[in-house]
Amino acid sequence: MKRVQESDATTDLSKRQLEKLKHREGALRTIIQKIVEQHALGELAKVTFADLYSKYLAEQETLLAEISKIEAENAAANDEEENAKQFVERVRKYTVVEELSREMLFDTIDVIVVHEATGSRHRWQPREQVIEIHYKFIGQLPEGVGV
Repeated sequence: MKRVQESDATTDLSKRQLEKLKHREGALRTIIQKIVEQHALGELAKVTFADLYSKYLAEQETLLAEISKIEAENAAANDEEENAKQFVERVRKYTVVEELSREMLFDTIDVIVVHEATGSRHRWQPREQVIEIHYKFIGQLPEGVGV
């Protein structure tokens, strides 16, 4: 629950930051348009125009890059949240189960990777074999977390 609250707070923060960046980018568009018009009317010297235009254009490019980055992060977070919801919906169907069925496995598991066994082949010595289960929509769970 705590992770969801932290995620919501981060999302709210990035949405506010995105709004501010978009607002500033819109203001820059207006400013650039005005200095171009002033230059065309001869109200602004060439040197001043070149200096202002390059500064505002550089700031605008930086803002657009930052906006794209935040939008991509938000889209990824939304996809992750949607995948988690879909996984939970599928798992809820199997909360009370008497026996593991083929349908349940196909419905919830994407891939099972069985690694080569390590250790001795003698019965009295320990032997280990790693098995990775990758669930649909959420991938592999962190170590120590079970479904």
